[in-house]
Amino acid sequence: MNDNRRSYHVVVRTHGGLGNQIFQILYARLLANGLEPELVHDANYPHAFSLNTAFAGHPQPGSIAGLISRIRLPKLLERARLSSHGTVTIGATIFADAYFQDTHFYRAFSVNAISHEINRIRRELQIHPNVVNGDELHHIRLGDFFDDEQSQLTYLAERFKELPAGAFIITNREDLVKEAIRSPSLVGQNLSIVPSASASADETLRLMSGYRTIISNDSTLAFWAACLAGRRLVTPSPLLNALFDQLCATD
Repeated sequence: MNDNRRSYHVVVRTHGGLGNQIFQILYARLLANGLEPELVHDANYPHAFSLNTAFAGHPQPGSIAGLISRIRLPKLLERARLSSHGTVTIGATIFADAYFQDTHFYRAFSVNAISHEINRIRRELQIHPNVVNGDELHHIRLGDFFDDEQSQLTYLAERFKELPAGAFIITNREDLVKEAIRSPSLVGQNLSIVPSASASADETLRLMSGYRTIISNDSTLAFWAACLAGRRLVTPSPLLNALFDQLCATD
């Protein structure tokens, strides 16, 4: 833990899918410095992601703190360009409400503190680095990354040019990928889909974590699968690469 930092009462507002939730939980726990953050989950988004069961044991804030969290002061200050910290401190309570996906958020914390919290999240999500299912997994996230189905098909065609024979693929659009790999130009490549259509987010995370290299298109879930299992991450995102070097090299 980071004993040089004061311990605050922290109320964090989580939202988004599991990859986003991990960033939010990690940052809140680092801020709390050994205390347990209180948690408000916000599902009022188009995807309506629920809170992952691994984090469901966090206490709920009291009525006043809950009301302040619902007002979303950090977001209001950010939109007014008065703050970019993702937090508001009222008395001895920090209200955290952001994605916390930038290296500047973590510079104040020690390597040991970050490593401690990442190890805890690894245990909660039951990630086992010693379980290896293959060398290379190609994560192809479609859907909300694209404006329409044609743009998804165009992206698939480009990704398939990079795939080695016998590649393992995991995707949230198995229907499109299955159709594509049956095409005459790809049928001899022996591409394999890792089934995940009926898997929960944490089950998908565990599936992904079983490969030594994870190649993805800017997915925070792929980020954490690689980070928590000590794998190699290949992503075109400069931001995720910088965060990976900062957070995951400490573990």
